[in-house]
Amino acid sequence: MEKQRNKSISKSCRRLLIFIFTAIILNSSLYAQNLTAGEINQLRISPDEDQIMFTKTDIRFEVLIPRVKSSQVQVLSSQLPSDIILKTVRKLEDYENDGTKIELWYSFEKKGHYQLPALPVMIQNRRRNLRFIPITVDDDPAKQSPRVVVKFSNGVSFASNDEGHGRVLYNAKVGQKQQFTVYVQYISHVVQFSWDIPKDSIFTQTEEFDITEVKYREKNYTHDLIPVASFEWTGLKTGPLDMVKLKTVVTDYNGYRSEIFLPACKINFTENSKATTTVEDKIFDSAFFQGNNFDDTSNQTSITEEDCQKLADLYSLEQNSLLNYSQKHRERIDFENSLGLPTTSYGNNYMAYIHVVAIICLVLLVLLILFIKKKNKFAILIFSVLFSLSLVPLVNLLVKKTDTYAICKGTTIRSVPEEKAEAISEIGAGNKVHITEKAGKWIYIDFGETGGWCLKDTVIIIK
Repeated sequence: MEKQRNKSISKSCRRLLIFIFTAIILNSSLYAQNLTAGEINQLRISPDEDQIMFTKTDIRFEVLIPRVKSSQVQVLSSQLPSDIILKTVRKLEDYENDGTKIELWYSFEKKGHYQLPALPVMIQNRRRNLRFIPITVDDDPAKQSPRVVVKFSNGVSFASNDEGHGRVLYNAKVGQKQQFTVYVQYISHVVQFSWDIPKDSIFTQTEEFDITEVKYREKNYTHDLIPVASFEWTGLKTGPLDMVKLKTVVTDYNGYRSEIFLPACKINFTENSKATTTVEDKIFDSAFFQGNNFDDTSNQTSITEEDCQKLADLYSLEQNSLLNYSQKHRERIDFENSLGLPTTSYGNNYMAYIHVVAIICLVLLVLLILFIKKKNKFAILIFSVLFSLSLVPLVNLLVKKTDTYAICKGTTIRSVPEEKAEAISEIGAGNKVHITEKAGKWIYIDFGETGGWCLKDTVIIIK
Protein backbone atom coordinates (compact mmCIF):
# COMPACT_ATOMS: atom_id res chain seq x y z
CA MET A 1 0.00 0.00 0.00
CA GLU A 2 2.77 2.35 0.92
CA LYS A 3 4.54 1.71 -2.40
CA GLN A 4 1.37 2.31 -4.37
CA ARG A 5 0.77 5.55 -2.46
CA ASN A 6 4.34 6.76 -3.23
CA LYS A 7 3.91 5.91 -6.88
CA SER A 8 0.65 7.84 -7.00
CA ILE A 9 2.23 10.86 -5.34
CA SER A 10 5.23 10.70 -7.68
CA LYS A 11 2.93 10.47 -10.69
CA SER A 12 0.90 13.43 -9.49
CA CYS A 13 4.06 15.52 -9.01
CA ARG A 14 5.22 14.70 -12.52
CA ARG A 15 1.84 15.74 -13.90
CA LEU A 16 1.99 18.97 -11.89
CA LEU A 17 5.50 19.78 -13.17
CA ILE A 18 4.45 19.04 -16.77
CA PHE A 19 1.42 21.32 -16.33
CA ILE A 20 3.53 24.17 -14.89
CA PHE A 21 6.16 23.82 -17.63
CA THR A 22 3.46 23.78 -20.33
CA ALA A 23 1.80 26.83 -18.80
CA ILE A 24 5.13 28.71 -18.80
CA ILE A 25 5.74 27.85 -22.47
CA LEU A 26 2.21 28.85 -23.44
CA ASN A 27 2.44 32.08 -21.48
CA SER A 28 5.78 32.93 -23.13
CA SER A 29 4.32 32.15 -26.54
CA LEU A 30 1.31 34.34 -25.84
CA TYR A 31 3.58 37.17 -24.65
CA ALA A 32 5.73 36.93 -27.78
CA GLN A 33 2.67 37.07 -30.01
CA ASN A 34 1.06 39.84 -28.05
CA LEU A 35 2.29 42.48 -30.61
CA THR A 36 -0.38 42.49 -33.31
CA ALA A 37 -0.12 43.64 -36.94
CA GLY A 38 -2.33 46.60 -36.08
CA GLU A 39 0.08 47.70 -33.36
CA ILE A 40 3.03 47.39 -35.73
CA ASN A 41 1.21 49.51 -38.33
CA GLN A 42 0.82 52.23 -35.71
CA LEU A 43 4.59 52.44 -35.14
CA ARG A 44 6.40 55.44 -36.67
CA ILE A 45 10.10 56.14 -37.10
CA SER A 46 10.66 59.71 -35.93
CA PRO A 47 13.70 62.01 -35.74
CA ASP A 48 15.27 62.82 -32.40
CA GLU A 49 13.68 66.01 -31.06
CA ASP A 50 16.94 67.41 -29.66
CA GLN A 51 18.61 68.05 -33.01
CA ILE A 52 18.54 70.52 -35.89
CA MET A 53 17.90 68.94 -39.27
CA PHE A 54 20.42 70.38 -41.71
CA THR A 55 21.77 68.99 -44.97
CA LYS A 56 25.06 67.06 -44.99
CA THR A 57 24.82 66.28 -41.28
CA ASP A 58 23.93 62.99 -39.58
CA ILE A 59 20.27 63.06 -38.48
CA ARG A 60 19.19 60.47 -35.94
CA PHE A 61 15.87 58.56 -36.16
CA GLU A 62 14.46 56.02 -33.72
CA VAL A 63 11.50 53.70 -33.12
CA LEU A 64 10.57 51.52 -30.13
CA ILE A 65 9.11 48.07 -30.82
CA PRO A 66 7.36 47.10 -27.58
CA ARG A 67 7.37 43.65 -25.96
CA VAL A 68 9.85 42.22 -28.47
CA LYS A 69 13.43 41.16 -27.74
CA SER A 70 16.26 42.47 -29.89
CA SER A 71 17.09 38.90 -30.97
CA GLN A 72 13.64 38.76 -32.61
CA VAL A 73 14.24 41.92 -34.71
CA GLN A 74 16.28 42.18 -37.89
CA VAL A 75 16.59 45.38 -39.99
CA LEU A 76 16.60 44.70 -43.75
CA SER A 77 18.16 46.81 -46.48
CA SER A 78 15.99 49.15 -48.54
CA GLN A 79 16.33 51.27 -51.69
CA LEU A 80 16.84 54.99 -50.97
CA PRO A 81 16.86 58.04 -53.28
CA SER A 82 20.30 59.17 -54.44
CA ASP A 83 20.30 62.26 -52.21
CA ILE A 84 19.67 60.26 -49.00
CA ILE A 85 22.44 58.19 -47.41
CA LEU A 86 21.98 55.67 -44.59
CA LYS A 87 25.01 56.06 -42.33
CA THR A 88 24.46 53.72 -39.34
CA VAL A 89 21.87 51.29 -37.94
CA ARG A 90 21.77 50.10 -34.35
CA LYS A 91 19.30 48.03 -32.32
CA LEU A 92 19.40 47.66 -28.57
CA GLU A 93 17.37 46.23 -25.73
CA ASP A 94 15.26 48.87 -24.00
CA TYR A 95 14.67 47.42 -20.53
CA GLU A 96 13.03 50.58 -19.22
CA ASN A 97 10.25 50.46 -21.84
CA ASP A 98 10.30 46.66 -22.24
CA GLY A 99 11.08 46.39 -25.93
CA THR A 100 13.65 46.90 -28.69
CA LYS A 101 14.80 50.29 -29.91
CA ILE A 102 16.05 50.75 -33.48
CA GLU A 103 18.27 53.78 -34.13
CA LEU A 104 19.18 54.99 -37.63
CA TRP A 105 21.32 57.86 -38.88
CA TYR A 106 20.65 59.42 -42.29
CA SER A 107 22.38 62.20 -44.23
CA PHE A 108 20.53 64.40 -46.75
CA GLU A 109 22.37 66.08 -49.61
CA LYS A 110 19.63 68.57 -50.56
CA LYS A 111 17.15 70.63 -48.60
CA GLY A 112 13.43 69.96 -48.93
CA HIS A 113 10.46 68.03 -47.56
CA TYR A 114 11.13 64.30 -47.27
CA GLN A 115 8.94 61.22 -46.85
CA LEU A 116 11.42 58.37 -46.51
CA PRO A 117 10.42 54.96 -47.89
CA ALA A 118 9.19 52.46 -45.30
CA LEU A 119 11.89 50.52 -43.48
CA PRO A 120 11.60 46.71 -43.97
CA VAL A 121 12.08 44.85 -40.65
CA MET A 122 11.80 41.20 -39.65
CA ILE A 123 9.86 40.98 -36.37
CA GLN A 124 9.40 37.48 -34.93
CA ASN A 125 10.21 35.98 -38.34
CA ARG A 126 7.59 38.13 -40.07
CA ARG A 127 8.40 40.89 -42.52
CA ARG A 128 6.99 44.26 -41.54
CA ASN A 129 7.30 47.77 -43.00
CA LEU A 130 7.80 50.61 -40.52
CA ARG A 131 6.84 54.05 -41.83
CA PHE A 132 8.70 57.34 -41.23
CA ILE A 133 7.30 60.64 -40.03
CA PRO A 134 7.64 63.29 -42.81
CA ILE A 135 10.45 65.76 -42.14
CA THR A 136 11.83 69.02 -43.53
CA VAL A 137 15.59 69.39 -44.02
CA ASP A 138 17.18 72.79 -44.52
CA ASP A 139 20.67 74.06 -45.37
CA ASP A 140 22.95 74.97 -42.48
CA PRO A 141 22.99 78.81 -42.48
CA ALA A 142 26.44 78.83 -40.87
CA LYS A 143 27.86 77.16 -44.01
CA GLN A 144 26.13 79.39 -46.59
CA SER A 145 27.84 82.14 -48.55
CA PRO A 146 26.55 85.68 -47.90
CA ARG A 147 24.21 87.07 -50.52
CA VAL A 148 22.12 90.14 -51.34
CA VAL A 149 18.42 89.85 -52.22
CA VAL A 150 16.30 92.56 -53.89
CA LYS A 151 12.52 92.38 -53.59
CA PHE A 152 10.21 94.64 -55.61
CA SER A 153 6.77 95.63 -54.36
CA ASN A 154 5.16 93.74 -57.28
CA GLY A 155 6.60 90.43 -55.99
CA VAL A 156 9.57 90.15 -58.39
CA SER A 157 12.88 89.36 -56.67
CA PHE A 158 16.43 88.42 -57.57
CA ALA A 159 19.63 87.70 -55.67
CA SER A 160 23.37 88.08 -56.04
CA ASN A 161 23.80 84.34 -56.68
CA ASP A 162 21.12 84.18 -59.42
CA GLU A 163 22.03 83.35 -62.99
CA GLY A 164 20.92 85.26 -66.07
CA HIS A 165 23.34 88.15 -66.48
CA GLY A 166 21.66 91.12 -68.21
CA ARG A 167 18.14 89.70 -68.16
CA VAL A 168 14.99 91.83 -68.08
CA LEU A 169 13.14 91.42 -64.77
CA TYR A 170 9.76 92.80 -65.85
CA ASN A 171 8.00 95.58 -67.80
CA ALA A 172 7.00 98.91 -66.22
CA LYS A 173 5.51 102.21 -67.33
CA VAL A 174 7.61 105.35 -67.76
CA GLY A 175 6.99 107.73 -64.85
CA GLN A 176 5.69 105.08 -62.46
CA LYS A 177 7.67 104.55 -59.24
CA GLN A 178 9.23 101.11 -58.84
CA GLN A 179 9.67 100.37 -55.14
CA PHE A 180 12.08 97.74 -53.85
CA THR A 181 13.96 96.75 -50.69
CA VAL A 182 17.50 95.43 -50.44
CA TYR A 183 18.17 92.56 -48.01
CA VAL A 184 21.29 90.65 -46.92
CA GLN A 185 21.43 87.03 -45.82
CA TYR A 186 23.90 84.73 -44.02
CA ILE A 187 25.95 87.59 -42.54
CA SER A 188 26.97 88.67 -39.06
CA HIS A 189 27.02 92.38 -39.92
CA VAL A 190 27.23 94.85 -42.79
CA VAL A 191 30.47 96.80 -43.16
CA GLN A 192 29.54 99.03 -46.11
CA PHE A 193 26.66 99.51 -48.51
CA SER A 194 26.78 101.75 -51.59
CA TRP A 195 25.24 102.15 -55.03
CA ASP A 196 25.65 103.93 -58.37
CA ILE A 197 22.85 106.15 -59.62
CA PRO A 198 21.28 104.67 -62.78
CA LYS A 199 21.02 106.85 -65.88
CA ASP A 200 17.83 108.30 -67.38
CA SER A 201 15.86 107.85 -64.17
CA ILE A 202 14.96 109.29 -60.79
CA PHE A 203 16.44 107.20 -58.01
CA THR A 204 15.91 107.94 -54.29
CA GLN A 205 16.38 106.15 -51.02
CA THR A 206 13.12 106.08 -49.04
CA GLU A 207 14.18 104.23 -45.90
CA GLU A 208 17.42 103.22 -44.21
CA PHE A 209 17.38 100.39 -41.69
CA ASP A 210 19.70 100.28 -38.70
CA ILE A 211 22.56 98.11 -39.95
CA THR A 212 24.04 97.71 -36.48
CA GLU A 213 20.99 95.71 -35.39
CA VAL A 214 22.35 92.61 -37.14
CA LYS A 215 25.40 92.35 -34.88
CA TYR A 216 23.57 89.98 -32.54
CA ARG A 217 23.62 87.40 -35.38
CA GLU A 218 27.32 86.75 -34.82
CA LYS A 219 26.26 83.85 -32.58
CA ASN A 220 22.75 83.26 -33.94
CA TYR A 221 22.75 81.63 -37.37
CA THR A 222 19.56 82.15 -39.34
CA HIS A 223 18.01 82.04 -42.80
CA ASP A 224 16.27 85.36 -42.18
CA LEU A 225 16.53 88.17 -44.73
CA ILE A 226 17.89 91.30 -43.04
CA PRO A 227 16.60 94.59 -44.55
CA VAL A 228 19.23 97.20 -45.39
CA ALA A 229 17.41 99.95 -47.32
CA SER A 230 14.34 100.71 -49.44
CA PHE A 231 14.36 102.70 -52.71
CA GLU A 232 12.14 104.20 -55.40
CA TRP A 233 13.17 104.10 -59.04
CA THR A 234 11.33 106.00 -61.78
CA GLY A 235 12.29 105.46 -65.41
CA LEU A 236 12.23 108.60 -67.57
CA LYS A 237 12.52 107.07 -71.04
CA THR A 238 11.28 103.99 -72.84
CA GLY A 239 13.37 100.87 -73.30
CA PRO A 240 15.38 98.55 -71.04
CA LEU A 241 17.23 100.47 -68.29
CA ASP A 242 20.04 98.98 -66.25
CA MET A 243 19.23 98.16 -62.65
CA VAL A 244 21.14 100.18 -60.05
CA LYS A 245 24.57 98.73 -59.29
CA LEU A 246 24.66 97.77 -55.62
CA LYS A 247 27.85 96.98 -53.72
CA THR A 248 27.75 95.45 -50.26
CA VAL A 249 30.71 94.63 -48.02
CA VAL A 250 29.74 92.16 -45.30
CA THR A 251 31.26 89.88 -42.69
CA ASP A 252 30.01 86.30 -42.76
CA TYR A 253 29.41 83.94 -39.84
CA ASN A 254 33.03 82.77 -39.98
CA GLY A 255 34.39 86.30 -39.65
CA TYR A 256 35.54 86.65 -43.27
CA ARG A 257 34.88 89.92 -45.10
CA SER A 258 33.62 89.80 -48.68
CA GLU A 259 32.19 92.10 -51.36
CA ILE A 260 28.85 91.20 -52.93
CA PHE A 261 27.63 92.60 -56.25
CA LEU A 262 24.25 92.09 -57.86
CA PRO A 263 24.21 90.63 -61.40
CA ALA A 264 23.42 93.08 -64.19
CA CYS A 265 19.64 93.22 -64.67
CA LYS A 266 17.21 95.51 -66.49
CA ILE A 267 13.67 96.78 -66.25
CA ASN A 268 11.93 97.42 -69.54
CA PHE A 269 10.12 100.77 -69.35
CA THR A 270 7.28 101.17 -71.84
CA GLU A 271 5.37 104.27 -72.95
CA ASN A 272 2.87 105.61 -70.46
CA SER A 273 -0.14 107.28 -72.11
CA LYS A 274 -0.91 109.19 -68.94
CA ALA A 275 2.55 110.75 -68.72
CA THR A 276 4.65 112.88 -71.04
CA THR A 277 7.32 110.87 -72.80
CA THR A 278 9.50 113.90 -73.52
CA VAL A 279 11.78 114.63 -70.57
CA GLU A 280 13.36 118.02 -70.22
CA ASP A 281 16.96 118.36 -69.10
CA LYS A 282 15.89 120.15 -65.95
CA ILE A 283 14.17 116.98 -64.75
CA PHE A 284 17.49 115.19 -64.81
CA ASP A 285 19.15 118.05 -62.94
CA SER A 286 16.78 117.59 -60.03
CA ALA A 287 16.55 113.82 -60.25
CA PHE A 288 19.88 112.78 -58.84
CA PHE A 289 20.01 111.70 -55.25
CA GLN A 290 22.87 113.21 -53.27
CA GLY A 291 25.12 110.65 -51.58
CA ASN A 292 25.44 106.95 -52.26
CA ASN A 293 26.77 105.46 -49.10
CA PHE A 294 25.45 104.88 -45.60
CA ASP A 295 28.78 105.95 -44.14
CA ASP A 296 28.80 109.17 -46.14
CA THR A 297 27.66 111.94 -43.81
CA SER A 298 28.15 114.83 -46.22
CA ASN A 299 25.96 117.79 -45.32
CA GLN A 300 23.53 120.19 -46.87
CA THR A 301 25.86 123.12 -46.10
CA SER A 302 29.32 123.42 -47.62
CA ILE A 303 32.08 122.79 -45.08
CA THR A 304 35.31 124.61 -45.87
CA GLU A 305 38.86 123.77 -44.87
CA GLU A 306 38.73 126.68 -42.38
CA ASP A 307 35.68 125.09 -40.75
CA CYS A 308 37.56 121.81 -40.44
CA GLN A 309 40.55 123.60 -38.90
CA LYS A 310 38.34 125.38 -36.37
CA LEU A 311 36.59 122.13 -35.49
CA ALA A 312 39.96 120.42 -34.94
CA ASP A 313 41.03 123.31 -32.67
CA LEU A 314 37.80 123.03 -30.66
CA TYR A 315 38.33 119.29 -30.20
CA SER A 316 41.91 119.99 -29.09
CA LEU A 317 40.80 122.60 -26.55
CA GLU A 318 38.08 120.30 -25.27
CA GLN A 319 40.20 117.23 -24.68
CA ASN A 320 43.07 119.21 -23.12
CA SER A 321 40.89 121.40 -20.88
CA LEU A 322 40.82 120.85 -17.15
CA LEU A 323 38.68 123.39 -15.33
CA ASN A 324 36.59 124.73 -18.21
CA TYR A 325 35.84 121.41 -19.92
CA SER A 326 32.04 121.89 -19.95
CA GLN A 327 32.34 125.25 -21.71
CA LYS A 328 34.70 123.91 -24.40
CA HIS A 329 32.52 120.86 -24.86
CA ARG A 330 29.47 123.07 -25.41
CA GLU A 331 31.32 125.27 -27.90
CA ARG A 332 32.35 122.25 -29.94
CA ILE A 333 28.81 120.86 -30.06
CA ASP A 334 27.33 124.24 -31.03
CA PHE A 335 29.80 124.57 -33.88
CA GLU A 336 29.05 121.06 -35.16
CA ASN A 337 25.33 121.85 -35.06
CA SER A 338 25.92 125.02 -37.05
CA LEU A 339 27.67 122.96 -39.74
CA GLY A 340 24.95 120.29 -39.77
CA LEU A 341 27.36 117.62 -38.53
CA PRO A 342 26.35 114.72 -36.25
CA THR A 343 27.36 115.44 -32.67
CA THR A 344 28.13 113.32 -29.63
CA SER A 345 26.78 114.12 -26.19
CA TYR A 346 30.01 113.02 -24.55
CA GLY A 347 33.63 113.94 -25.00
CA ASN A 348 37.04 112.55 -24.12
CA ASN A 349 38.12 114.60 -21.11
CA TYR A 350 41.27 112.56 -20.64
CA MET A 351 43.22 115.40 -19.04
CA ALA A 352 40.78 115.71 -16.14
CA TYR A 353 40.71 111.95 -15.66
CA ILE A 354 44.48 111.72 -15.80
CA HIS A 355 44.88 114.48 -13.19
CA VAL A 356 42.35 112.88 -10.82
CA VAL A 357 43.87 109.41 -11.08
CA ALA A 358 47.39 110.84 -10.80
CA ILE A 359 46.45 112.66 -7.58
CA ILE A 360 44.98 109.44 -6.16
CA CYS A 361 48.18 107.57 -7.05
CA LEU A 362 50.30 110.29 -5.43
CA VAL A 363 48.26 110.23 -2.20
CA LEU A 364 48.48 106.44 -2.00
CA LEU A 365 52.22 106.59 -2.65
CA VAL A 366 52.73 109.14 0.16
CA LEU A 367 50.71 107.03 2.59
CA LEU A 368 52.63 103.94 1.55
CA ILE A 369 55.97 105.66 2.26
CA LEU A 370 54.73 106.80 5.69
CA PHE A 371 53.66 103.28 6.66
CA ILE A 372 56.96 101.89 5.40
CA LYS A 373 58.76 104.26 7.77
CA LYS A 374 56.47 103.17 10.62
CA LYS A 375 57.03 99.51 9.63
CA ASN A 376 53.33 98.74 9.74
CA LYS A 377 53.30 95.54 7.67
CA PHE A 378 49.53 95.23 7.37
CA ALA A 379 49.10 98.85 6.20
CA ILE A 380 52.06 98.45 3.83
CA LEU A 381 50.37 95.45 2.23
CA ILE A 382 47.01 97.20 1.87
CA PHE A 383 48.37 100.41 0.39
CA SER A 384 50.79 98.54 -1.89
CA VAL A 385 47.82 96.75 -3.44
CA LEU A 386 45.81 99.97 -3.71
CA PHE A 387 48.70 101.83 -5.29
CA SER A 388 49.27 99.04 -7.82
CA LEU A 389 45.57 99.00 -8.73
CA SER A 390 45.51 102.78 -9.18
CA LEU A 391 48.35 102.56 -11.69
CA VAL A 392 46.24 100.42 -14.08
CA PRO A 393 43.65 103.12 -15.00
CA LEU A 394 46.43 105.74 -15.10
CA VAL A 395 48.36 103.72 -17.68
CA ASN A 396 45.18 103.06 -19.70
CA LEU A 397 44.34 106.75 -19.77
CA LEU A 398 47.84 107.68 -20.86
CA VAL A 399 47.68 105.11 -23.66
CA LYS A 400 44.30 106.42 -24.85
CA LYS A 401 45.65 109.96 -24.70
CA THR A 402 48.28 108.94 -27.27
CA ASP A 403 45.60 107.86 -29.81
CA THR A 404 45.62 110.17 -32.82
CA TYR A 405 42.37 111.63 -34.14
CA ALA A 406 41.78 114.06 -36.98
CA ILE A 407 39.09 116.03 -38.79
CA CYS A 408 38.60 114.93 -42.38
CA LYS A 409 38.60 117.62 -45.07
CA GLY A 410 36.78 115.28 -47.47
CA THR A 411 38.64 112.29 -48.86
CA THR A 412 38.49 108.95 -50.63
CA ILE A 413 39.77 105.96 -48.67
CA ARG A 414 41.40 103.08 -50.52
CA SER A 415 42.19 99.45 -49.78
CA VAL A 416 45.97 99.97 -50.17
CA PRO A 417 48.16 103.13 -49.97
CA GLU A 418 48.24 103.71 -53.72
CA GLU A 419 46.39 106.34 -55.75
CA LYS A 420 45.42 103.77 -58.39
CA ALA A 421 43.99 101.36 -55.81
CA GLU A 422 40.25 100.67 -55.68
CA ALA A 423 38.27 103.22 -53.68
CA ILE A 424 36.44 101.78 -50.68
CA SER A 425 34.33 104.76 -49.68
CA GLU A 426 34.04 108.53 -49.48
CA ILE A 427 34.25 110.38 -46.15
CA GLY A 428 32.74 113.85 -46.07
CA ALA A 429 34.35 116.98 -44.69
CA GLY A 430 34.02 117.65 -40.96
CA ASN A 431 33.93 114.02 -39.82
CA LYS A 432 36.18 112.91 -36.96
CA VAL A 433 38.38 109.92 -37.89
CA HIS A 434 40.83 107.73 -35.97
CA ILE A 435 44.38 107.41 -37.38
CA THR A 436 45.85 103.96 -36.72
CA GLU A 437 48.79 103.65 -39.16
CA LYS A 438 51.17 105.83 -41.18
CA ALA A 439 53.11 105.01 -44.36
CA GLY A 440 54.91 107.96 -45.94
CA LYS A 441 52.32 110.39 -47.24
CA TRP A 442 49.54 107.90 -46.50
CA ILE A 443 47.62 107.23 -43.29
CA TYR A 444 45.13 104.51 -42.36
CA ILE A 445 41.93 105.88 -40.82
CA ASP A 446 38.90 104.29 -39.15
CA PHE A 447 35.49 105.88 -39.52
CA GLY A 448 32.71 103.89 -37.88
CA GLU A 449 32.94 100.38 -39.31
CA THR A 450 34.79 101.56 -42.42
CA GLY A 451 38.55 101.85 -42.69
CA GLY A 452 41.11 102.52 -45.40
CA TRP A 453 44.13 104.50 -46.61
CA CYS A 454 44.04 108.17 -47.56
CA LEU A 455 46.55 111.00 -48.11
CA LYS A 456 47.54 112.62 -44.83
CA ASP A 457 47.06 116.13 -46.21
CA THR A 458 43.31 115.42 -46.51
CA VAL A 459 42.91 115.49 -42.73
CA ILE A 460 43.70 117.93 -39.90
CA ILE A 461 45.29 116.38 -36.82
CA ILE A 462 43.64 117.05 -33.47
CA LYS A 463 46.57 117.94 -31.21
